[in-house]
Amino acid sequence: MPQWKAPIEEWGFDGTATPPWFMVKQTFHGESKTLNLDFANGKLVRSVNERIVTIRELLPDAGSRVFGFSGRSPHRTRIEVRDPKTNGLESTLEVSVKSKKTYIINFFFVEDKSRDRTIHQPSILDGLIDKLNTIYNDQTNVFFELGGSEDFKIDITLSDVVYERGDAGEGGLYDKHIWKKIFAKTRGRLDELNVFFVPAHPVDKNPNAIPYTDDERNCVIEDGKEFIEIILPHAVGRMLGCPPDFKNKHHLMFFDFNLRRDGNFIPKHCANIMNSSSI
Repeated sequence: MPQWKAPIEEWGFDGTATPPWFMVKQTFHGESKTLNLDFANGKLVRSVNERIVTIRELLPDAGSRVFGFSGRSPHRTRIEVRDPKTNGLESTLEVSVKSKKTYIINFFFVEDKSRDRTIHQPSILDGLIDKLNTIYNDQTNVFFELGGSEDFKIDITLSDVVYERGDAGEGGLYDKHIWKKIFAKTRGRLDELNVFFVPAHPVDKNPNAIPYTDDERNCVIEDGKEFIEIILPHAVGRMLGCPPDFKNKHHLMFFDFNLRRDGNFIPKHCANIMNSSSI
């Protein structure tokens, strides 16, 4: 049976979907994304709708047939693999062509009334944006740009800020009525996300285990034991509407209080949510 496979896991290919699914960027200069096809020597491979995506065969790689996919218009179609003698359908690949979607991320480095300040510094931001784009761009065609960054003083003394909401995979927020006023001061456009780095305090038994996010794309992340480059990409996924995953440790949206995820894979259903598209 013909079988599609991606050159790397974080490539916008979901082999667990039925049928297997591939995200292709809409391009205007002939660029392409590749997939390998195994067990398909002599088979006919064609795009059902070349107005959406075109394919061309490239040089083989380690025995696999290699195809380049070029997205022409945002929609979905199929790639069919057929027997050249009987025309029987042997494999189907669903392809979604997605246009580029850009979000602006603003960062706020919080200092409270008692002059406790987050440990993070603006020097980390370029690296965080690069990390986000490495994870999201090839899997969702979502792109992030650095917006504003500022030291942000608040007129309260912070204690514990974020708490864990049971097994829901979400963070809760202490003093939520106060934070709503803070968020209101920084509210921007629909394509903007706001991230607040806040200091952790001794009363907080498990700082930074999970961030707080809300429906208006605000995020609060406590200083703590976790690496921010692990926490932030997951938090951004929450802000873009993707739910937590409790089973798959290699998924970006994996959540467990005691385990750290070991990958950044984004499956079909999450990629569609993050790119605000049903295709």
